[in-house]
Amino acid sequence: RWVIVDWKTGSGSADDLQAACYVMYLGHAYGAKVEETEVGESRLLSASSHVYPVDQQRLEITGARIRSSATAMKALLRDPHQNLAVETDFPLCEDRRICKRCNYQRVCPATAGQFSSGTRV
Repeated sequence: RWVIVDWKTGSGSADDLQAACYVMYLGHAYGAKVEETEVGESRLLSASSHVYPVDQQRLEITGARIRSSATAMKALLRDPHQNLAVETDFPLCEDRRICKRCNYQRVCPATAGQFSSGTRV
């Protein structure tokens, strides 16, 4: 039997998709069967826990979602066979309120000059 515990130290939580990805990994890496796997989450701040039920249908849905997402991302590439993306093919965000929360400020041409010593725009 396989038991996966996702320890959460902050306020965030896992979800069904994340749980299914864990089970898919165990299956591919170790040959674990879905019916022999349990995925749980333990939140340290609230001393609570949750178990995510994962079955074969959930794995199929998750696999389809991953394939769909990968196809959508590959469609944005200039040359998918070479995994080549061109920065100018991707328009910059016009809404600066979104920029304030963006994780890519350091590399973004719109905000790179405004980013200094760990502070966010």
